[in-house]
Parts: sequence; structure tokens; C-alpha cells
Amino acid sequence: MIARDALPILAGGTGLYLRAALCELEMRPPPPAAVREWAEGLAADPTAALAELEARDPEAALAVDATNPRRLARALERAATGEAGAGDDIWAAPYRRPTLLVLIDRPGEVLNALIAQRVRRELDDGLEQELAAALDTRDLARGPAQVIGMAEVRAIRDGALEADALEDALCARTRRLARMQRTWMRRMDPDLLLDLGDRPAQTAVPEIAALVRRRREGVV
Repeated sequence: MIARDALPILAGGTGLYLRAALCELEMRPPPPAAVREWAEGLAADPTAALAELEARDPEAALAVDATNPRRLARALERAATGEAGAGDDIWAAPYRRPTLLVLIDRPGEVLNALIAQRVRRELDDGLEQELAAALDTRDLARGPAQVIGMAEVRAIRDGALEADALEDALCARTRRLARMQRTWMRRMDPDLLLDLGDRPAQTAVPEIAALVRRRREGVV
């Protein structure tokens, strides 16, 4: 695209994926197999895993998503291999190319209402049945197994969660994800922080396009 003088646009995704797409990141080497096995085994019990992480790296314990076994396991690996507190290097990596970073945000109450609407729509469209079918998939990969809703549907099957509590649980998980994404984006120091309020998302397009034009013309 760049060779054709076209403008690449990257939208959405988690903060880490966004950084990886825009910057040259030096990824940590994998830990010894025994450490990974220990961390993943402990992460199966989030309460015990978080307690172990607090003992080894209190700062990481405060930052980790304690409801995500994969993130708990990776944090435990770093703490166990002497990388406690490591990871700020990803913020120092420069962009590969000149980049305009725009954070489109909304007030918390508006965002929460939109999340609730989305979860309700997904459930009406058969999300619970789709997740249940995925859980029955043989040799389900780790990534899909971490999709929001998988743990909740599994908990319903195990009797640890009432079926009528699923909607609230999905909303809560999604709100946590939204908070994490907002934290990441603010830490990336965006060029433009655009608060949409309760306006439709497409109303942001003219303002962003104008900023892109000014940037390409060297005005800003």
C-alpha cells in the first residue's frame, strides 16, 4: 500500500496487537518448558495463581487480568524467570513509519450501555449455542478457548454459574476488556483524543480525515 502511496488504516484490536503492528518489538524468548508447565498448571486456579504472583511480583499482580488464565500464566512465567516488572520496553519501540494515532472514546456510561446492547444482540443471535458448540470441539486451541464467554458457558455447564446470569457476566467481562483497551491507548499517547459522546461512530470520519490531510500536508 505504501509503495502505491496509499494510506494504510489500522483499526481496533488490543493494545499489544496494535503496538506489534506499528512497531518493531523485541519479544521475550519462551521460558523453560518446566516453568511454562508450572505456570499454566497454577493458572487453572486463578486464586492460587494470583496469590503466587503477588508474592513474586506485586506490581504485575495489580496489572494482570486475573480472570484470564493465559495472562496469569504469562505473568507467572516472567516473575519466575527473573523478569519481574519487565515489559515497559514495548512502549519505547519507535513506530516503523510516520503514524497518526487517534483514540476514539466515549463516556463510561455511554460505553457501558453500548456494550449491554451488543451483548444482548449477540445472545439473541445465538452466541450461547455457538460457544457451547465450540466447547465441544476436540483439541480446541488455546486462543479460541479464551474468547469472552467460553469460561462463562463452561461455568454454567459445571453448575458454577446460573444460566440467567450469563448476560451480566458477559457484560462485565467486556467492560473489563474495554477498560484495558482504553488504558493501553492512552499510554500510547495518541495524537488525537476524540470523545464521541453518544454520537454515531461515523460522525468521527470527517474530523479524522481532516487531521490526516493536514498531517500529510505538513500543517500539523
